[in-house]
Amino acid sequence: MLRGLYTAVTGLKTAVNTINVTGNNITNSETAGFKKDGVVCSSFNQYLINRNGNNSAVDIGGMTSGAILDEVYTGFQQGAIKQTGRALDFAIEGDGFFTVKTADGQTKLTRNGQFFLDQNGYLIDATGNMVMSANGAIKVDSADIGISSTGEVIAGGQSAGRLLITCPTDLSALVKEEGTLFSYNGGATTAFQGSICQGVLESSNVDLTDEMTDLMASSRSYQSCSQIIKMLDKITEKTVTEIARL
Repeated sequence: MLRGLYTAVTGLKTAVNTINVTGNNITNSETAGFKKDGVVCSSFNQYLINRNGNNSAVDIGGMTSGAILDEVYTGFQQGAIKQTGRALDFAIEGDGFFTVKTADGQTKLTRNGQFFLDQNGYLIDATGNMVMSANGAIKVDSADIGISSTGEVIAGGQSAGRLLITCPTDLSALVKEEGTLFSYNGGATTAFQGSICQGVLESSNVDLTDEMTDLMASSRSYQSCSQIIKMLDKITEKTVTEIARL
């Protein structure tokens, strides 16, 4: 009975974690440059159950001790490119990430190219992080802004710097942080082979149909495990009560 309770609890915890991941994907389905997360679940090692009878053991099947969430991973498939008509909206077609620097000097990567100008004319992202070129922050001195396919920012007919596009060799080494930011500490990179587009944004790569299907499946699993736990709790309570009467 306790084994069954333990198995149901592991299933409940796995369902909760999966619901949290799926819910975050749905919440960010309209966030530019957002990359969806997925989960990898597995069961504990299976072991054989047998029944003793007539001086011999008879195998009656296998059993595990429940499920476990092995890994939360990020899918880096490119989202759809959507027109915005805004001069400071950029999108990467192909591999690579925009490079930004936070207020405390940390370098982060993002696929969200929705940029702005701060009060000093520097190109920043929505949270105030500096958008970087190979030579540092990009200062724009004109409202007439354009960009080449290679990422060269042109302001008033003059180059303001080329966007630093970082292309990690190993995407699994990226660590997802708040919003659409990733950290990549000292990993190998390759040359940028894609192109930069202006007046467009890369949409989230979340498929709402798939996410809603996964959410319903996880919710049913949660409900089933909850019912099993309640049932086993009642059986345990009844057993303890009847033993006390003897």
